[in-house]
Amino acid sequence: MVLADDQQLVRAWDAFKENDYRMKDSQGKVVTMEEADQRREDRLPVLRELIEDFLSEDLPLGEFKTEIDGQNKRFPYWGFKGMNGMMFFNMIYSSAGEERWDELGDLLRNIIQTPTDKTEAKAKIRSLQGFVERLRNEVEDLRTAPRPGSIPYFLSYFWQVQDPERYPIYYT
Repeated sequence: MVLADDQQLVRAWDAFKENDYRMKDSQGKVVTMEEADQRREDRLPVLRELIEDFLSEDLPLGEFKTEIDGQNKRFPYWGFKGMNGMMFFNMIYSSAGEERWDELGDLLRNIIQTPTDKTEAKAKIRSLQGFVERLRNEVEDLRTAPRPGSIPYFLSYFWQVQDPERYPIYYT
């Protein structure tokens, strides 16, 4: 959301509150926060299984990317199908190219696992940042390269799916 003035966010929150914390879902149906939260909660086991299959190398990187994309298109509860989520995933995958898919898969298997503390979280963020910077230095057109600003959302999505009580999603 681009704010026209400092009070725009306050007005949006007040309108949400006045509407009894209800909102429209992606199909235009009005739902309560509880309903929206329950939808997310109900979907977590499926996403966790995909992540576990990827981490255990039972699901190759390309299939993992496709499955995550499909889940988030059918169940758009986290906003992952947008610029900082799936588009970022597609860009790092494409920019890495087939010759680096093994390296990218190994990197992702390490960094999408929930960190044990802030120090580890920082290290994981920096690992992905280094990989993204290398990719950006090698492309001819930066519009096709992944953006470092997407990293916090991208990683926090996976961390939140695995441990929602400990890790919120970092929305910009």
